Amino acid sequence: MPMLGGYCLSAEKPKAGLACPITSLVMHSLEPFFPAPESLFETRAKTLGIVETSKSQATNSPDSFNPPTTPTMVLKNLAQVCSHLQNISKAHIATTSIPMTKLNLSIALGLQDQGFISSVTRGNYAGPDTEYTPITQENVATRRLWLGMKYYDNEPVLSKMRLVSKPTKRVWVGVNGLKMLTSGKEHEYVKPLQPGECMFLLSDKGLLEAREAIERQIGGQLLLRVR
Repeated sequence: MPMLGGYCLSAEKPKAGLACPITSLVMHSLEPFFPAPESLFETRAKTLGIVETSKSQATNSPDSFNPPTTPTMVLKNLAQVCSHLQNISKAHIATTSIPMTKLNLSIALGLQDQGFISSVTRGNYAGPDTEYTPITQENVATRRLWLGMKYYDNEPVLSKMRLVSKPTKRVWVGVNGLKMLTSGKEHEYVKPLQPGECMFLLSDKGLLEAREAIERQIGGQLLLRVR
C-alpha cells in the first residue's frame, strides 16, 4: 500500500460489509488509553471516550473561562493532519488514514458530523478493520483512523483545512468573540467564518464547533478551521 509522509493512502473505497465503523463499535477496550470524559458529541463520546478534559471547570461567562493549553508537539502533529487531508482531497483519493489519537478521533468525528467526510473507521497500516480489534499495549502504536473522503460534482467537499492556533501563537476566544466570528466580524486578527466554513475549538468540555460553543456559552482555544 503506498505511503506518503507516514500516512497510508488508498484509491479504493472500503468494501461493503468489511469495514468496521468506529461509531458502531463497543470501545470498552480503549479505556486504558482513552479515558471517557464529557465531550461535544455526547451521543457517541460517552461510549467512545475520546476527549480529555481540563482540570479546570468551564464557566458560563461569555469572556471568562479557563481553557486547556495544547502542547506544542500536538499542534505540530495536527498541522500535519490538516495538510495531509487537504492534499488528499485535492488528489481525489477515496480513503486515507491518520494516526489514532484522542484529538484526531475527536476532529474526525467532528468533520463527519459537519459533512466534510463520509466515514471514520478504526484500522491499522494495512487498512480498515474487518472485525472488532481491541487495542492492546502491543498494537497501540500501529492503530490508525481510516477516513472516507467526500466529493460532489467531482470537487472535494473539504477544500481547505488549516490551524488557527500555531505552536508559536495560541489563540483563545470567549463567547463574545465567537459570536463576532460567526456573524462575519473579525476578532483579534482572526478572520470571520465564511459560508460553509466551520471552526473547531478546544474547551473544558472537549472539542466543540464554534456555533455549538456559542449555544453552550463556552469559550476555548481555537484549533482549526475547515471549508
